[in-house]
Order: sequence, then C-alpha cells, then structure tokens
Amino acid sequence: MGKSLPGDLRKNHSVQTGSPLGGNSIALCAPDLVNFQLGTKVIPICIEGEVASTLVGAPHPKVIDLNLQDQRHLDAAHGWLGLGSHLDANEELENITPVFRIHPQVLRVRYEVCAVAKNWQGAADIAGEISRLQPHSPFGLIHCAFALHELKRTSEALSILLPIATRFPNESVIPYNLACYTCQLGDLISARAWLSKAYAIGEAAELKQLALDDPDLEPLWNAPHQPGWD
Repeated sequence: MGKSLPGDLRKNHSVQTGSPLGGNSIALCAPDLVNFQLGTKVIPICIEGEVASTLVGAPHPKVIDLNLQDQRHLDAAHGWLGLGSHLDANEELENITPVFRIHPQVLRVRYEVCAVAKNWQGAADIAGEISRLQPHSPFGLIHCAFALHELKRTSEALSILLPIATRFPNESVIPYNLACYTCQLGDLISARAWLSKAYAIGEAAELKQLALDDPDLEPLWNAPHQPGWD
C-alpha cells in the first residue's frame, strides 16, 4: 500500500503519530473536514471530489512562525492523533488563528486527520497545496500520490511521483512507492527494479519486511521467479 515519509503517517497497521506504520480507521463525515475558515472566507478542501483550487492565491504564511497559542493547539492536535482521536485533533486545528490554518505545518497535521478518516480526496487536495507551498520538500507530492493511489487513481499517482525520483535520490520512500504503483499497474519488471533501488537507499531489512506484508506488492511475490530477482 506504499508508505509515507519517516515520522509521518504511514499505512498498514494502527495509526500512531510518529510511528513507522499507520492504517485503518472509521470514515469521517464531519463538515469541518470539508471546509475551514480563512477569516470570513470559507476555503473548500474537498467538495464532491473537486480540487481545492480556491486555495490558490489565498494568503499563505510561509515564513512567519505560529504564535505560542497556535503552536500549542498544533501540538495538542498531534497528541490527539497519537491517542487515536482524529476528531479531537481536528477540533484543535479549528482553534488555530484562521489565517494560520493554511500554514504548512498545520496542513500537514490536517492531512493526517483526513488520512486517518480515509478522506483521501481531501488528503490529496491538502497534500497538493503543501507541495505548492514547499516545492523543495518531497512531502507534498509523496502524500498527494499516496492519497490518489488510495482513491484507485494509481496511474495519476505514478505520474506525480515518477518525476521527483531523481530530485530526491536519498528518499527511499519514493522508489518503494513507485514499486507499489508499478506493481499494481502490472509492470512487475519496473516494480522489482524500484524495490531494489529502495533497498539500496534505505534500511534494507526494514523495507524487505514491509514489502513482504504489503498487499500492493503481492503480485510480485506470486509471479514466476525470474533470473536476477534474488
């Protein structure tokens, strides 16, 4: 099912903030995951699957740090996620000063809230906005691709992730997820190559164990053995 950057939400087992693995939860229909306030303006995150294009052009606090009170709300949201309560985490985010609710660090936690709730379209929209705010970080594009894959839009996920493989050569999560996506698209040769690259970059033992338990890679393990696949 792919994975996320170290220290962030990952999939496969129970969700824990900062844990190497994350996973299943109940669906969430709370309206404040669909919209949040920017002053007097409502910013849609996900409305009937539409990308949150209205975020473009909104004032983004890229450099200004969160004030102490807002940072406390953000820390509390992290804490609630660690305790398994994404609803309480979201409430903490709603207590942040409106203009800072689209601060990159706040959006990262909001992405986690959406991911735990399996609101993958909202997660994709938020991750896309993070990538616009922080183009020199792979976080946004990795997580946007991950969310699209969860939406069964794996071809789109591949097209997003493939171009950044050379831009961030030390991120083992990128070739690992590319292995998952190409495997699910039936390209087992590319999947094997990407997986080998992930092993070479990251912690091979950990990644191999993760891969053996990853249902996205199951077609690879069930395929007839080919020379050079050891």
